[in-house]
Amino acid sequence: MKVRLYNDTLNPVIWDNLKLNPEIKEKLLQIGKDFYADTETDAPLKDILFVGSLANYNWSDTSDFDVHVVINFKDVDENVELVEKLVNALKSKWNDDHDIHVKQHNVEVYIQDVTKENRSTGVYSLMQDKWLSEPKKENIKIDKEKIQEKYNDAVRKINSAIKAQNIEKLKSIVKDVYDMRQAGLDKSGELSTENLVFKILRNRNYIEKLKSAINNLYDKSQSLNN
Repeated sequence: MKVRLYNDTLNPVIWDNLKLNPEIKEKLLQIGKDFYADTETDAPLKDILFVGSLANYNWSDTSDFDVHVVINFKDVDENVELVEKLVNALKSKWNDDHDIHVKQHNVEVYIQDVTKENRSTGVYSLMQDKWLSEPKKENIKIDKEKIQEKYNDAVRKINSAIKAQNIEKLKSIVKDVYDMRQAGLDKSGELSTENLVFKILRNRNYIEKLKSAINNLYDKSQSLNN
């Protein structure tokens, strides 16, 4: 499995001595502001953050720019759970409708509650142009054999379920994959075996294949022939 999992430096195209490339900063900041304006949300904008693997040492050629627009969900409505569902729908629609790349990396936008703590150890404020949490180079020991084993097992299950055209099994696998990732994040963070397996599955389009198979099966089941 030839996958870059950890690097000696931050991505040199994006960073220069821990300073974000000014052109990239302005572009990401503008994308974040445009996305927020498009949501027509009245809540005051607290910050726009750049997080994720491209703001850390675990970047790869297929990593996304993760841009988080920060607001206080309670400024929208006291029902925070309802607001979370709303903003998740808004970000999904934006990401589906747009295909933006900066320096050949896809840009993904999110809306984050101001009270939520970022899991990423690298958090950069685009509005303040400074690190809020500077990533530290760690002595990482990655179990590549275990990653390969879990990856192979997941691919086998995915291919089998797609071949069987079993929508309930496909939905179960999607849940299992995301639960696996969350368990890894909760236990060991971004560089957990489970999160790295998830990223490889996503980068090789297996997550998209699962979701497409589910949608196609549902559409067929609800269609009537002439």
